[in-house]
Amino acid sequence: ASYGQIRLEAPGMSSARVSLYADDRRDIPAVERNLLLYRVEKQLRSLPLVLPAGHYRLKAVSGERVVWASFRLRSWNRSPGSLVVRIPAPDYAEEAIRVRGDVRDGISGLPLDSPLISVLNGGGFVPIAESGPLYSGRIYHFRVSAAGYLYQDFVLRIDAGQNDLEIRAELIPLPGSLRLTFPPGEPDFVLRIDERSTVDVVENALISRVPLDIARRREYALLPGEYRIRVSGDQWSAESLIRIGSGMVTELVIDPLEGRLELR
Repeated sequence: ASYGQIRLEAPGMSSARVSLYADDRRDIPAVERNLLLYRVEKQLRSLPLVLPAGHYRLKAVSGERVVWASFRLRSWNRSPGSLVVRIPAPDYAEEAIRVRGDVRDGISGLPLDSPLISVLNGGGFVPIAESGPLYSGRIYHFRVSAAGYLYQDFVLRIDAGQNDLEIRAELIPLPGSLRLTFPPGEPDFVLRIDERSTVDVVENALISRVPLDIARRREYALLPGEYRIRVSGDQWSAESLIRIGSGMVTELVIDPLEGRLELR
């Protein structure tokens, strides 16, 4: 397994209880290893922690303030150095039952323009601004969404006395599909994407790297963007630059007899 490194910086906290969870989109199990915290003046920091690359969630509780954050930890060979999860100081006077969000693109890390945080109310999700007051000591089901992105759910218990909830989410762009079409039977050619035999795909709203096993799999959910496809047979080779759009299906027809590629 590949590994990455994470650090925490919390200038708005002098002490906190911090927990890490693996984000499997189902049980959200706790990570056995945890961050070792220390103070520098008025800022709480952690020593670097090495974990397997993947998706995680972090919970930090400081007095009446609770912060949840989701993030993707990349491997060292793809993103050298440490991933810093930063929890800024709140810029408002404390008041009862406030929900705030910091929603970013899970690939670029840039803030999203018009994200929506909703809470389950009755049979559906209602925007926070329209839900009415929320009270501590209860369990809430929040949903973070944005146009062109996969939504992310947070099912949280807000304990009594906790009146400041901050949800920090990194949303994954809505993927598109690359569909491969070629004659039936065992393929007698090799396919590479960006000169690699593996590719990042979106499965269950998470990004994972899978092998390009075209004999058993002919469709891949890819992140939006441009990809260079190269197909090589015994005595032929062909390339094509394709663009994957969110929610779109791109079909690549491979003709091994003619040694050519066609986009549909």
